[in-house]
Amino acid sequence: MSSTRDKILFISREKAESLLISVGLRIGGWNQLAEMDGVLSRHIQFHPGRGQSELYVLARHLSKWVARNGWVLIHFDNSTLPLDVEIDTVSFIFLAPGERWDITRQRIILVDSGDAANNHEAVSLMIFFGLMFEWHFYLAGEHAEPGRRLGILDGTVYFFGQTDALAEAGELIEQVTHTPLTLPDGYYTARPLT
Repeated sequence: MSSTRDKILFISREKAESLLISVGLRIGGWNQLAEMDGVLSRHIQFHPGRGQSELYVLARHLSKWVARNGWVLIHFDNSTLPLDVEIDTVSFIFLAPGERWDITRQRIILVDSGDAANNHEAVSLMIFFGLMFEWHFYLAGEHAEPGRRLGILDGTVYFFGQTDALAEAGELIEQVTHTPLTLPDGYYTARPLT
C-alpha cells in the first residue's frame, strides 16, 4: 500500500512551465497560473461552507474536476505564507520523516503517481488543507482543455475555463450545494485488503 508521500514531487519553475504549455497555461508575475497568449477563459467562483466534512467532500469533487487522470500541478502564489503548524501538518502527511516543507523554495508540487485514484487522494487532501487554511494556490491537470484550472484563494473556489468547463463547474456547485455530504460517484471501490 502506498502513502501520500509516494505521490508528490516539488519541481522547478522550468519543469512546471514545460508541463503547463500543453494546457495553455503559464506562470504569472505573482506566481499564479494564467492563460498563455491567445488562450481565453472565464471564471466562476464558489464560496463553500466552512464545515470540515463538507469541505472534504468538496475537495474530493474538485480533484476530479481538475483532472480525471494524469498528473496534477499545484502552484502556490506569492500570497501563501503558511503558519508553522500548517507547514508541519503538510510535511507530516506528504513528506518523508524528517523533511520539512519550505514554501519559500517549494511553491510548485507535481502529483503524478501513475494511478488516477492515488493522485486524487493526494490532490484532495491538498485542496482540503488549502480551503481550511485559506491558502492561495492553483491546480491544473494533464489532459485539461486549454485554460482549465482551479484556484483556491482565501477559502473560495475559482473555476477557470471555457464554456464546457464552466458548465461542468456549475453542475458541480449545484450538486455540492444540494447534497454537500455526497462523495463523487466511483470514488470508493472495493479493494482487497493486503
